[in-house]
Amino acid sequence: MRLKEGSIKRCAIFLYYDKQGIVDDYVIYLLNDLNKNIDKLLIVCNGTINEESEKKFRTVTQDILLRANSGFDVGGYREGLFQIGFDNLRRYDEIVLLNYTFFGPLYPFKEMFDEMAQRDLDFWGITKRGRSDFDGGAGVYPEHIQSYFYAFRKSIISQDAFKEYWQQVVDEI
Repeated sequence: MRLKEGSIKRCAIFLYYDKQGIVDDYVIYLLNDLNKNIDKLLIVCNGTINEESEKKFRTVTQDILLRANSGFDVGGYREGLFQIGFDNLRRYDEIVLLNYTFFGPLYPFKEMFDEMAQRDLDFWGITKRGRSDFDGGAGVYPEHIQSYFYAFRKSIISQDAFKEYWQQVVDEI
C-alpha cells in the first residue's frame, strides 16, 4: 500500500524508560522532528519521570501515559494502542511505534517518511537484524525488524487480526 503525499495521517506511540526518570535533550530533539511528520503523539513512560522531565515531554505533546515498568517496549506499545483505541487508530494511514533507544535523526525524518510513503508495503522499520546464534549457541535469534521503530499501514491497522494480536501479547516481566 502506497501513501498519497499531502494527505497522510500518522499517529506515533513513543515508549520511554529511564531508571532515574530523567528525559535527556536528545529525546526532545528526536520528538520535535518526529512531530513535523505526524498528527498525534502519545508518549508512554515505563516507570516514573521527574517533574522537569514531564515538563520537557509536555513541550512536544500533552498525551503522556505513565505505567508500570513491565513488558519492555512491546508492553508499552500495547498499552498505548489500547489507550488511543483501535477504532481511533483506524483513522490513520500509518501508525509508528518507536522508543528511546536510538539517537537521531541525523537527517530529517521527513526524508525517510517521504521515501517510505512511495513504497508499496504494509509495514516497515528502520533496521533489520539478521539471523544469528543467541546466547552463545543456546538458541537461534531469527531475522527480524528491530522493535525500536515499527510503522504499520492502514492495510494492517484496519484488520481485526491486528487488534487480536495486541490483545494476546503478554508482558514478559
